[in-house]
Amino acid sequence: MHFSTVALASSLLISQSARAIQLDANDAASVQSAAKTVAGNIMDLYRTKHDPDDGDGVFPSPYYWWESGAVWDAMINYYYLTGDSQYNGQVTQNLLAQVGSNENYMPPNQTKSEGNDDQAFWALAAMSAAEYGLPNSTSHNAWVELAQTVFNTQADRWDADTCFGGLRWQVFTFNNGYNYKNSLSNGMFFQLAARLGQYTGNNRYAGWAESVFSWMQSTELISPDWAVWDGADVTEDCSSPNHMQWSANAGALLYGSAVMYNLTNGNSTWKDRVQNLLKGTSVFTITNSSTIYEVACESVGTCDADQIAFKGLFARDLAQTAKWAPFTENTITPILKASANGAAAACSGGSSNDCGLDWTKGKYDGKTGLSQELAALHVFQANLVKGSGDIDSSTNPTAAKPAASGPTGSSSSNSTSNPSSPGSGTGSGTSSGAPPSGSSPAPGAGSVLSIKMSTLVGLLLGVIGWHVVS
Repeated sequence: MHFSTVALASSLLISQSARAIQLDANDAASVQSAAKTVAGNIMDLYRTKHDPDDGDGVFPSPYYWWESGAVWDAMINYYYLTGDSQYNGQVTQNLLAQVGSNENYMPPNQTKSEGNDDQAFWALAAMSAAEYGLPNSTSHNAWVELAQTVFNTQADRWDADTCFGGLRWQVFTFNNGYNYKNSLSNGMFFQLAARLGQYTGNNRYAGWAESVFSWMQSTELISPDWAVWDGADVTEDCSSPNHMQWSANAGALLYGSAVMYNLTNGNSTWKDRVQNLLKGTSVFTITNSSTIYEVACESVGTCDADQIAFKGLFARDLAQTAKWAPFTENTITPILKASANGAAAACSGGSSNDCGLDWTKGKYDGKTGLSQELAALHVFQANLVKGSGDIDSSTNPTAAKPAASGPTGSSSSNSTSNPSSPGSGTGSGTSSGAPPSGSSPAPGAGSVLSIKMSTLVGLLLGVIGWHVVS
């Protein structure tokens, strides 16, 4: 059984008499208070609308499974950035409920319709749990091992037989989208590789990150002008990318590139990539206000439940970019502050400050739901992200660490690294442990003869080792 969109929305539209959330983006206590209000709304929505038939951790229709993973990732960040641990037990339970029998986030209730990007959202939530010290259960693999298992599963799906590489959007041949290689799946795989490389100190992951990024440039999913296009069709050799732009696609690449900049000690190649990607994201902000909006759908009123959440993910990724690549801070901070102020004004629906979609109107727009709440939570707590010394890894003694693994001083995150954690299921097994060495990137024109030498060199450098260019 699923709840309809109308039923879910109506629970949040009882009245529109609440005052907007009071927010001073320059005051951490004020931002934490705003985040606490919205986090409470999200957890209330889960408690009142969760259907037990869907399994723990899953929000009802119209929200797809990936967004549930994104919510628990946001709640892990909420715990870390505010110190409020009251939801940790539920978040841990929900993250573990969806791991599946092979502990690779391919549970039976989702496997037949699961895409690579869907799976990656849950893997990145597990990665956040490892980084920020969310307590785990000893009956399951450590958080980082869950992330590594998904990584290995997806590395084994790297498809060199079409477009000279890349992940397909869908895992199974019978699903619509199997013939599409999308930027979100590949961008999130890239980000997962970068964060695993940073957390574990294992060069294998950084080599993969370099190779994935180079492949995306070679296919012009990352265009010469640094726009991030949505994806490309394998039946056309990925030669004609779909020029739709979504903030989540660009954000995933920005976050991962900033981590690679930090991991390579300020390597100039990664600095250029961060700078250029950031410039390319200007399409997602209103020029006269610096407020984030979803350019492909928000201005024409066509955003669906998925797309409404994207700008919140983008805000989170911008904050992480400023943290790991501090030279971007002066550009990013005004965007995050303006967007948080706009979101606070939009969170004035119902009796509990339900959040609307439009952050530019200065008021609630009557369009509410889980995605609006998730976007607001992300942009509020993005203004709490400070500094780059807050990753805890028991496996890498040289990594920057906080005084404790979580804001309350807990050290029970159970995050022992195991890079050989196998994948299991379709397109999975035990990865070779090396970046793709037998695949060449697809040129924009789809001709093997026109492959750019610079891209081949880039891929070879990734195979030899990312440290060559650091």
